[in-house]
Amino acid sequence: LHQTVIATSSPIDTVFFPEDCVLSEVVRLRDGSMAELNLVGREGMAGLEGYQGAPTASLDVMALVAGTALRMPMEDLTRVAERDPELRRRLNFYAQAVHNVRAIAAACDRLHPVQARLVRWLLRTHDRLDTPDFVLTQDDIANLLGVARQTVTANALALQEAGLITYLHGHLRLLDRAGLEQLACECYWNVHEQWERLRRLSSQ
Repeated sequence: LHQTVIATSSPIDTVFFPEDCVLSEVVRLRDGSMAELNLVGREGMAGLEGYQGAPTASLDVMALVAGTALRMPMEDLTRVAERDPELRRRLNFYAQAVHNVRAIAAACDRLHPVQARLVRWLLRTHDRLDTPDFVLTQDDIANLLGVARQTVTANALALQEAGLITYLHGHLRLLDRAGLEQLACECYWNVHEQWERLRRLSSQ
């Protein structure tokens, strides 16, 4: 938990394929503040920039939900992709989806209220897990959403009072996913469609 697997400005010499962890791609500012641009779970990989030729990382990638991931030297992935057109095709589809998801996240953070963003974030995290239970502190959520801790507290309490989640001492459980989906902004569904499109393209 909280381990940084790829650090800003460092060479990307390894890619990571989550099995049951969730990785968060975040941009950090000089004052220590941060904002999340994308989540990486079992649908994808961390280290995409390196595969696309970037010499160093522009984002931090850290473990948001603890678990396991497979790792592979970048040079091995590049070598295998050069020999395997189907792998290259899937990686290119994945890269396009990630770029679109980051753009959606930027628009959502700019235009939508905190509760809608919190719901989007909870659903996206749940999409990558086999359980409705995960450990996330209010500080974690506040940092990744770019809001004050008190704002997270107020919005999480409202969701809890509505019977949608329980949240106690960092242990969060989704009780009513359908209810959360009704509160989700269009950005969650736009992101969901990106991954569904990726899945369809990859299976063709």
